[in-house]
Order: sequence, then C-alpha cells, then structure tokens
Amino acid sequence: MRAALVGAVDFNAKDFAARHAARAFDCIIAVDAGWLSCTDAGISADYALGDFDSLGYVPTGCEIVQFPHVKDESDMELACNYAIQLGADELFIYGAFAARLDHTFANIALLAKFAQEGCKMVGVGSDFAICALVGNTSVSLLQLSAFDPANLQGSYAPYLSLFTVGADVAGLSIEGMAYSAHDISLPAATSRGLSNEFIGEPVCISVREGVVIAIFPLAALEYIQ
Repeated sequence: MRAALVGAVDFNAKDFAARHAARAFDCIIAVDAGWLSCTDAGISADYALGDFDSLGYVPTGCEIVQFPHVKDESDMELACNYAIQLGADELFIYGAFAARLDHTFANIALLAKFAQEGCKMVGVGSDFAICALVGNTSVSLLQLSAFDPANLQGSYAPYLSLFTVGADVAGLSIEGMAYSAHDISLPAATSRGLSNEFIGEPVCISVREGVVIAIFPLAALEYIQ
C-alpha cells in the first residue's frame, strides 16, 4: 500500500497531481497546513492529521486525526506512524524538504527511521527526490534503468549524492555512475558522497550495513526499478 503525506512547504503540486491522476496513491494524508496544499491543488485528502497550529483551524470534509500541540513527535512523524498503521509499506512525502532547515533535517531523519523499520521511503521536492537505503533489509538496493542524463532538468541534474545517517556505513557499492565503488566505507562526517554523476548506464547502489540517504534529480525517480 502506497500513501502520500503532504506537508506545508514547497509542495510539488505538478508531480503530485500527475501521480494522483495515475492512481499511484492508495491514500492521501494532509499533515497540518499541508491541508491547504491539497485543497489549493484541487485534491481531496483522505485524512487530515496534526495539531493544526500551523493551519490555524481544524479542517472538515475528511477523517480528522488530531494531536495536542505539546508532544514529542512532529506531525510528520505521527503521520508516518498513522499511514503504517493503515497498512502502508511505501510512503511518498511531499512538502517537507525546504523552508525551515530544522524541519528539513527532521524529515530526512524520518526517511531513515522508517526505512529501517522496513518501509520504502521517498521524499519529493521541487526538482529532487530523496530515498533512504538501509543495510540488511529489503530496501537496501537502489536500481535505475539506463537513461540519457540530458533528460534530467533542474539544479540537481545530473548528480546523485549519498550521505550517511547515524553510524558509519560499511559495504557501500556503486555501479553505473561516473565514480564507481565496491564494498567501501562511508563515514557519517564526510562530503565524499557529494555529486556523483549519471552517465547513461544502469545504476545499482547497495549498502551492507548502515543507512544512506540518496538525493538525485526528481526526473530520475521514474527510472527506479
């Protein structure tokens, strides 16, 4: 089951609408002021979840899941938990990776957290996508079919960057990119994984141990196998 979670900042309405039209999502959860992002795009959410302090009111017209303002988890984390409780094993997160850096950092951490719990996690930004790769799980591999890098647009093209979350990564292998690697370590505090390049070959990235965040052009998401 694939769920879309919609936050409040830099919502990529074009990508969301295209996937929604293709019936890519089994349910849509508006996260607090993400309700406005959905309504402005003319898309009805199945659930509205949060403390609604950012929205300023409790919406109507769908199932409401309300939490108190004072809590340990962010609304986005609670929304991820709720989607998984509904049966989702794949989460697409929109409107969560821009504006305030602290919120962006927290949401990237959530990609890693829930990927470690066995959920496929995809973050969608204005012209980029983010995936979490976890060692020793079913989501440890990122494979992309061959495509022409010239088809990629935006400031992230034609790059793919890999960053470690938490402890150092062991057994990282990269095939089909300008800079290949086999069974290397990637420390948590390094810029080494920045700006590898697509070269038109099939790509395979795997990790044996640890958590890696992959950031790449949004258009490349369509080539993931």
